[in-house]
Amino acid sequence: MSKSSEAVVADSETQQRPHHVHEATVSLPCADTARAAHVAAALGVETGTVDDDRSRASVSRDGRRVTVTVTASDHTALRAGLNTWQRHLAVARRVVDV
Repeated sequence: MSKSSEAVVADSETQQRPHHVHEATVSLPCADTARAAHVAAALGVETGTVDDDRSRASVSRDGRRVTVTVTASDHTALRAGLNTWQRHLAVARRVVDV
């Protein structure tokens, strides 16, 4: 991946969700807004299907950037959630780029 298409990961703790206190975001820039819309739509249907008692995720899009936010009750669940969603992002990106 070129530097402009690398995913950016940020980790922070939040008290807004008492049960899920750890949060991380993965942000992926796409070549254009149409591709970003396709990636966000493909990932959006996965939200809720891989959530469990310890973690959940949401997908959003702003222009040509797709962002997945993972919240978890502990660091292990956060890492597992991030791994899952980074794989989903990578697959969706490869499919859209074909």
